[in-house]
Amino acid sequence: MAVQLERIEIENFRSIISAMLELSAYTPIVGYNNSGKSNSIAAIQWLLRRTVLGSGDFCNAANPVTVSATVAGIGAAQIGALPAGQQGQIRPYVVDEKIRVRRTQPTPACRAPEITLSVWDFTNEAWVPNPTGIDNAIGVLLPEPIRIGAMEDAAEDATKAKSSTTIGKLLTEFLTPVRAAHHDELAGILAEVERRISAQGDLRFAELLAIETAMSQKIDELFPSISARLHFSVPTMDELIKAGTLKLIEGAGAVRDFSSYGHGTQRSVQMALIRHLADVKRTAGAAVGTTLLLIDEPELYLHPFAIEQVKAALKELSRNGYQIVFSTHSPLLVSSSDAQYTLLMRKDAVNGTHARQRLLDAIQNIVPDSVHQMEQLFTLSNSSNILFAIWTGAQHRLDLSTHSDFSY
Repeated sequence: MAVQLERIEIENFRSIISAMLELSAYTPIVGYNNSGKSNSIAAIQWLLRRTVLGSGDFCNAANPVTVSATVAGIGAAQIGALPAGQQGQIRPYVVDEKIRVRRTQPTPACRAPEITLSVWDFTNEAWVPNPTGIDNAIGVLLPEPIRIGAMEDAAEDATKAKSSTTIGKLLTEFLTPVRAAHHDELAGILAEVERRISAQGDLRFAELLAIETAMSQKIDELFPSISARLHFSVPTMDELIKAGTLKLIEGAGAVRDFSSYGHGTQRSVQMALIRHLADVKRTAGAAVGTTLLLIDEPELYLHPFAIEQVKAALKELSRNGYQIVFSTHSPLLVSSSDAQYTLLMRKDAVNGTHARQRLLDAIQNIVPDSVHQMEQLFTLSNSSNILFAIWTGAQHRLDLSTHSDFSY
């Protein structure tokens, strides 16, 4: 079993008063607009990527924000792959290949050190705040997630030269073999550039020397014995990769910025990167840890055939080192086998954003080991009607047979 988040509990985050999410390797989240689907995804991201939350991230500013998770699949092989020091630090908290972690921010806009990552001590049944090495160990097993957000920030996300952006993370994945194969060659080229443009270079350009001589003469008249040298920093290999961005070429035309295209093209390119990532991971095989891929509505602006391709890519990634969590309004992304694991988000004034019981759990509660009933219910036509209907009222019922029904 791969490492993956199994259960998420969220308290006091944005529209969420209290919610529990049961996750699988491929978890669709459905619900009407403004039900809090994106807030649920953002809470999962915050658990694995600590940032300081502002007042708008607190449902009630008088209470702390907490997000906890049960992480499953931490076996001997996964622990053994950690650095030696971290193995002993995480092993006491792993029971039945599971560990529970919790991130807490006490107040809005607090200092970063006040945000704690606690781990559950199964022996003493208590949370242990900030155990040495746990944050780093969790970071190996569950690296910083990749988040593909709504279309309004697609251009910014795809063109900012930062490792925290989607394009930065994907480029890091894609360029790993390039880096391994050509590290020495590129390092040699960068070293030659440094010799010519840095202040300490021994083969500096004559034009730089001439400019510096003229400037130093003027400086010497005011401050004798002081001279000037121009300096240009040469990026490291890591900095080059982090600075990567995306340009598009249409036909034989000129190179254009990603942001100059419409939303449909932008989204298609984003999802094409995901499809290529699936191919790369399938060839390379799964790593020790699992990376979360968090997406808001991957189907946006795509035609039905493209949506099917995106679904195939996401499913492939879920089998090769990625855990997929995404919000959607499209039944094309939820096959009959996925419907039972789908989360239905709702929001009301009393409960805030919350997840209704999964179809899998609801059916098993009524008819344990109900394989035949599952197959009947989870045909694509039925699951689409069940998952994507706009329901009203406090209680909804589904007929499982001619003799029984259950509240859902």
